[in-house]
Amino acid sequence: MLLALERGEASPLLRRRAPLIERSPAGAWPLLAAISIALNLMLLFLLLAS
Repeated sequence: MLLALERGEASPLLRRRAPLIERSPAGAWPLLAAISIALNLMLLFLLLAS
């Protein structure tokens, strides 16, 4: 805590990582597409099962 008081706002204690879309846009889109397809298939199954 003393170190944090000495440094002040110059260096935050908790550094947040950049979101996946900013770190790796090429990797985020296929992940988003896979989640979307899985959700659509689940909804289709629920629609046909009822």
